[in-house]
Amino acid sequence: MHTFSQAAALLATCAVGGVHAASPTSGILEVDLAFPRNQTYAPTARLPFVFAYQNPELATALNARISFTVWNWANMDNTTAGAIFDLGQANLSSRDPFLQYNYFPGFEAEGQFLLTWTVGWDNCTEDSLGLTYRSNRISHRSKTQSINFTISNSAPVIDLVAATDNKDCPQKLGVTIDVTDTLELPPGWTSLAVTIAQ
Repeated sequence: MHTFSQAAALLATCAVGGVHAASPTSGILEVDLAFPRNQTYAPTARLPFVFAYQNPELATALNARISFTVWNWANMDNTTAGAIFDLGQANLSSRDPFLQYNYFPGFEAEGQFLLTWTVGWDNCTEDSLGLTYRSNRISHRSKTQSINFTISNSAPVIDLVAATDNKDCPQKLGVTIDVTDTLELPPGWTSLAVTIAQ
């Protein structure tokens, strides 16, 4: 999946206690919504929600996370599905691209749905590490996107392989974060962060 949507350019990541030799210290982390897309699907007992990551090991240095929520347009007062994926908890070195997914009930009947998802990450700069107030040293960045999809009896049965065989995700479904260097956090810090170029 190659998406080059409004990339956030990052100057450096900050790592607690230095960087592990096997971990990359620079590169582009790309996060894409692989499934569902803005399409129509047949009713199913459990619908998969799939996110794909290129250069997934960079997600740990960014303290990256994804949250998503799905609403049925017929009842926007209650969510149909939702989850938070903490990328620090996944075995991100197992493969590239890395796929993170879960299945949710609630898609057995026809309807129109809104899926909103947010990629969040932490940020710092060399200058911000020297600030007096620790709360100002790290900022939190995020990007939120949304799509609509439909469940219809007339649609074909979901085929994940066919639905995701296109190697290029639509631009609006991806977030890219350019990490160009890695910094070491001061002793006693327990979180990871990255530097953002404005």
